[in-house]
Amino acid sequence: MKLQKKTLSIITHGISALMFCYLFYLLTIGGFGSDPIKELEHFTGKVAINYIFIIVLIPIISKVIHWPNLFTQLKALGLYCFTWATLHLSIYITFDLGFDIALFFNELTARLYLAIGSICWLILLLMALTSSKKAQRILGKYWGYLHKLIYIATILTSIHYIMAVKSGKTEAYIYLTIALLVCTYKVISEYKLKERSQI
Repeated sequence: MKLQKKTLSIITHGISALMFCYLFYLLTIGGFGSDPIKELEHFTGKVAINYIFIIVLIPIISKVIHWPNLFTQLKALGLYCFTWATLHLSIYITFDLGFDIALFFNELTARLYLAIGSICWLILLLMALTSSKKAQRILGKYWGYLHKLIYIATILTSIHYIMAVKSGKTEAYIYLTIALLVCTYKVISEYKLKERSQI
């Protein structure tokens, strides 16, 4: 079991490190095309979205293949997700807005998709800040409630993606469909668990 956890950790950190290396590689070869800032925003946002979906799919995959050790990777995946989401937001604030925080808050009120994306980032921030075992002990049962916000973030992130892209929305709608299915599955599972506990 320990070997399995160690192997999973190596895979998780290894793939995540490769993603950062790939980003660096694209930056060095000018791989983000004629509008590098927009493409860089899209790339980092897409990676963050994929991490979110991996996180919410792990409980389902773990149950199907009977591999509970997958749960041991949730903390690392969550922190990587937050890192990429922060990169995504930082690139927008730094390069698109010239690090004008006042302008950023004006943009939040003017563009709904930015407000939605910022809510998702705040959810990820809360989860990152409370990812330690100490935070779990302090928060008790509320820790579980807080970390279930990832499911709301999954839907909101998909909506943010749909609203942010001007064309080629098919992929974004696929993300939203998967998000809704996963969240529906989660609600049904929670309801059945509650029913069994009352018997």
